[in-house]
Amino acid sequence: MIMLAPSQRAVFRRRALLLQHPLPTEQELTLRWTKDDPVVVSIACATFNHADLIEDSIHGFLCQRTDFRFEIIIRDDASTDGTRRILEDFQRRYPSVIRLILHHQNTFSLGKYPFYDFAESIRGEFVAFCEGDDFWICDDKIQQQVDQLRRLPGCVASVAGTIMVDSATASESVIGLTNNEMIYSGVVSKYHHTSTYLIRSEEFQKIISRYFISNGLYGDSTLSRFLIHNGTICTLPEVVSVYWIHEKGIWNSLSPLEKAQEEFRISLTVLKVAPLSLRVREIQTFIDLGADLNRRLREAGGVRNWLFSLSLLPFLLSALLNRTVSYVRRHWFN
Repeated sequence: MIMLAPSQRAVFRRRALLLQHPLPTEQELTLRWTKDDPVVVSIACATFNHADLIEDSIHGFLCQRTDFRFEIIIRDDASTDGTRRILEDFQRRYPSVIRLILHHQNTFSLGKYPFYDFAESIRGEFVAFCEGDDFWICDDKIQQQVDQLRRLPGCVASVAGTIMVDSATASESVIGLTNNEMIYSGVVSKYHHTSTYLIRSEEFQKIISRYFISNGLYGDSTLSRFLIHNGTICTLPEVVSVYWIHEKGIWNSLSPLEKAQEEFRISLTVLKVAPLSLRVREIQTFIDLGADLNRRLREAGGVRNWLFSLSLLPFLLSALLNRTVSYVRRHWFN
């Protein structure tokens, strides 16, 4: 559970709500739609022990101003801090808008990740993501991104800027913001947080069902690598969300060594299962991650870590050889 002092809660509540319209009732929200309107955007929210922050997330969803119908799907992974009571209260107030996926046993620890459930549950043409400890501060976020993707049919996803707030230092920085609309066709040069994503649902479902579920893959960075393989990614030159960094987050609670090990595992899996052209792109990432992991293992010391470090060498040499061969082919034989 994220423990915020009352003053901190007040600051973040004001930041979230002052930039939004007053929270509409379900009747006011659905007056914009007809009963037979298809769902255009599925808002997918994964939460676990976010009782102090989940209301800000939900407010950001419900205050979206759109000319289309959207749904909100919230997946709770067996929270124990009262998160579920908050979710059920909102679901009672917005039964035609909010759907809940409630797990009674924590599934993340069992290797079943939120993307897997969302791929099966979403009904919209597009899917937007925001975890329960982050929130949107742009009330036409999904409207702008839907308009953008419909204007750019070759783009599979739209991303934007976010405010990154570090709870340990109370510092803020803006990440992922571009001055103008950009279209990435190769390596994405900036990190764009999950809370800014709007993706074509067909592409998302195809990637999750074909590559993620059977290989234990997860995460926004992994998803972006597959997305860029399937098309281009465009940027919305606007700050649309707040990303809250805290030690209770699943990823941020890992040690630097554990993070390096998991990133290396994911990259190795991508090299094994991805389409050939994506594997070629992944080689440099794999080499960099392997070198970083090798360094951290040696710094950690211990016989087991040193043996693991030595076991990486064949993988890294093979990847480096493949990259060298590809380079020679491109520059000497074309």
